[in-house]
Amino acid sequence: MSLEENKAVVRRYIKELWSDGKVDIANEIIAETFMFHGPIRDLEGIEAFKQFVTAIHSTFPDINFTVDDLFAEGDKAAVRWTMSGTHTNEFMGIAATGKRFEVPGTSIARFSGAKMGEIWLYWDRLGMLEQLK
Repeated sequence: MSLEENKAVVRRYIKELWSDGKVDIANEIIAETFMFHGPIRDLEGIEAFKQFVTAIHSTFPDINFTVDDLFAEGDKAAVRWTMSGTHTNEFMGIAATGKRFEVPGTSIARFSGAKMGEIWLYWDRLGMLEQLK
């Protein structure tokens, strides 16, 4: 895959999968042996990841991601994004507050052929939790 093709997959990951909640596209852009490394938990496999995305959407139904920067080199792509949404269900032990939040984050994807094989996720959890108080 070219660097531009890898970046296009990452854009679909951010827009279609995360912002739009279209978990079925995971099968098109994520490898079966997918590994997700996040600050809350690590996940292994595409089905576990799809369940995670669905759970996040049930907590923040209007979640939205904006791509701020996107870079690619070799078999990796890095995206700096801004995430926003409204807290409507329990999250990390915090009951629904109905409050909106907006925080920055970064994802780094490693490609395995035409699909993402691994993602490392970093986001401002403390900033988010402060906004949800």
